[in-house]
Amino acid sequence: MIHDAIVDYRLDVLVMTETWIPSDAPNAVKLDVAPSGYSVVHRHRGSSADRRGGSVAWVHRDNTIKATTIDVGEYTEFQTLAVKLVGRQRKFMHRRLCLPTTRCRHVDFH
Repeated sequence: MIHDAIVDYRLDVLVMTETWIPSDAPNAVKLDVAPSGYSVVHRHRGSSADRRGGSVAWVHRDNTIKATTIDVGEYTEFQTLAVKLVGRQRKFMHRRLCLPTTRCRHVDFH
């Protein structure tokens, strides 16, 4: 269904929260989030032994966007994934914050 949504709506970027993909999942699982022509960047909450759920993923189109992760540190209170995007016309940085007891918030820097 994720592949269908990306293709049907011709998305350049899709940000997902609560992926529940652990850091020790096989690449077949981690990379399957992105359809052909796309790449995925993950921020895992922990390994399968942790059983804590969570995790954040950023799927982006390969031919129009270059994505680079930015290290903003590790936090136990919330998850964050910071990505610098360079597209054909402009650059911006997106950071997704996911707090355990609230909804996710995002911050865009142009």
